[in-house]
Parts: sequence; structure tokens; C-alpha cells
Amino acid sequence: NLKIQNSGVASHLRDQNLNIITQNGKNIYIKDILNSFKHKNSKKKIKKIFFNKKLFFQSIKSKIPIYCNVNYWNASNFYLISNILNGFYKKNFQYESQTYDKNFYKVYSSKVSQIKNKQKIKEIVNKSDLTIINNVPRSSRNRVLAMIGNILNGGDYIHFKYKRYFDKNDSKIQLINLFAECFSIYKYKIAKSYKLDHNYQNVFENRQLTILHEKNNTTGYNPRVEFISNTYKKKFEFIEVDNFLELPKAFISLLFAKKNKINFFYLDKNNNSNYFSNDKFLRNLMNLLLTLVKLKPKILVVIE
Repeated sequence: NLKIQNSGVASHLRDQNLNIITQNGKNIYIKDILNSFKHKNSKKKIKKIFFNKKLFFQSIKSKIPIYCNVNYWNASNFYLISNILNGFYKKNFQYESQTYDKNFYKVYSSKVSQIKNKQKIKEIVNKSDLTIINNVPRSSRNRVLAMIGNILNGGDYIHFKYKRYFDKNDSKIQLINLFAECFSIYKYKIAKSYKLDHNYQNVFENRQLTILHEKNNTTGYNPRVEFISNTYKKKFEFIEVDNFLELPKAFISLLFAKKNKINFFYLDKNNNSNYFSNDKFLRNLMNLLLTLVKLKPKILVVIE
């Protein structure tokens, strides 16, 4: 569900490179790009690939950085599509480190040596974290497209290590804010974060908490936080239900949490945030069931 899009300077320079992949903006999601090339002969999906050798080497020689060099991006539409055509392939340079001896024209004009070894691909994929901002991969797009090419060429998908930034979820922020008020988290000074995304961190930082990012190698845990004050600490685990399909996973997690105190925060049909309290049990239950019937549940389960 990640999107492949240009932004800023790139939107004025790289469109002809991106259009060949997205079919002029028709397919911007990874799944759509993959399916587009997968369901039909991929060669028929690709418009003519061109390379202006003179303009390319002129841009390589220029002192203007490649990322904003008009001549470089106008010299060819090969740069991005090469990843989908060839998957992961052997080259020892990046955009900015190209030379007269090692550059994309050399790749374009010669036989490409593909990398098939799964361990080697895994090393390339996880050399550094894939950075995701507002659901768009940044500065790691070639690896993402190469993975599409790897799958199209019969290879397996290999998981990326990633960091996600600024993916704002207004519904979730409403519920996190209600949780923060109900449990008076401003009493604490530190929040140790385990797998918490930007939405949680923003709410906690707005209440003047210092965020400490803890490494957590246990994949089975839901997002968690440990609040710490001068005299005591308290831990919370979060189960998020943002659509109907996430309900089974939530129920399974709750089975393992039966000895802990469980709190429910939810949005009703009018998108008002509510705390499921015992004194208004029937009313809360009806409101919650109504969101389930409409297949629009927005629930934050908080386990103390």
C-alpha cells in the first residue's frame, strides 16, 4: 500500500522516469504497479526506453548535483525502470557517485548481471532502513522498485527494515488523546516507546514527556509504552482496530491479556471519542456494535 510519487524538485524533473512505471500516474501504489506488470507481458507495458548519451555525459561532468540536474533526468527514462526490468543487479555506484567509467549508460548499453542469491539481496535491502514519509518511500525508491523486479523475475519478497514518519491518523490521534487524559499521562516525565508510531509520540510530546526509543527484538508484541515518573512507572500495551478485518487479531491478543486490566476507547457513528465505562455499559455497547455493523470500527484497546 505504499505509494510511488515524486515531490518537491523531483516532481518537475523525474516525471518522465516515473510515468513509465505508473502508466502516467494511473498506478501509484506498489500493489497496482506489481499487478500491472505481472498480469500481462511486462514488455508490452513499457514505452520506448531512450538514452541521450551526449546529454547524459554532459550532466555527469556538471557541478550541479544530479538530484536537481535537469539535463541528467532529461537524458534518459531508464534510471527507475531498470530496477523493475532487472530486479537487483550488480553495480557499484549510486546516483551521485557515477563516473565516466561507472554510470547508468554503461548498464544500459551492456548485459545486466542480475543478483539471484537471496542472502545477498537481503543484505542490499537492509543495508539501511527504508524511510517512509506520509506513506511514500523516500531515498530508498530504487530498492523498492528492484524488489518488484525481483518478484516479477520469480524471486521471493524479502522484508525491509523500515522507519515510518509523519503518517498522521486523525482517528487514532483522537483516541490516543482520550487515553492520555483518562490516565493523566502528564504526571510522568519519560515515555519509553516500543514500536509506537508518530501519532503516539506526537500526543506524548505535546504533554511534555521525553520519548526514549527502546529496541525491541520480540516481534509478537503490540505497540507498548512505559511511563516513568520520579516515584513510579506504569506500562501500557495498545491493540488498534482500524478496520473490520483487524478484529480477529484483536480478539486473539485479548485472550492472552485476560489477567490484565483492559480499557476500550472507540469512535462512535458521529466520530466522537468515547471511553467504554461500566457505568454506561449498555449505551457504550450499543454504540460500539453500531460501528461494527457498519463495518467502520475505530477502537483502541489499552491493556494496563
